[in-house]
Amino acid sequence: MLMWVIGGGTGLLGLLGLLVTAHSPDGVTRGMGTALFVLACLFIFVMVKDEFDRREGYGLPAERLARHEARWNALKDALGIWLLAVGASILGLVGLIGAAHSEGGLHLMGLGLFVLAVLLDFVLIKQRFDRAERE
Repeated sequence: MLMWVIGGGTGLLGLLGLLVTAHSPDGVTRGMGTALFVLACLFIFVMVKDEFDRREGYGLPAERLARHEARWNALKDALGIWLLAVGASILGLVGLIGAAHSEGGLHLMGLGLFVLAVLLDFVLIKQRFDRAERE
């Protein structure tokens, strides 16, 4: 489920990049919007490739994959979900403030940043409740 949320959020960021490019008054904003779209597309292609590799048995061997997942889980626990949630909330507020003080594409980019921060916070809350149910 989390990979769908990440992929959907990345797709929305790519669409936001296209909107910024379409409505940009200057070359710098147009370039930023295009770069955002290209990076979002590349990230989604990498996610699809990794999923197909995992299904076909390519990629990391099972032992290395288990160690990698254990390290990742330890890192998530060490840093704490609170730190990630607070960081996402701060980024969302920065996006709202940026949207309030700008026009055009930057306004849309600020609103998009806020929406993605809210979605990330909801995903983190859901993960916490799912973990509490399993324990």
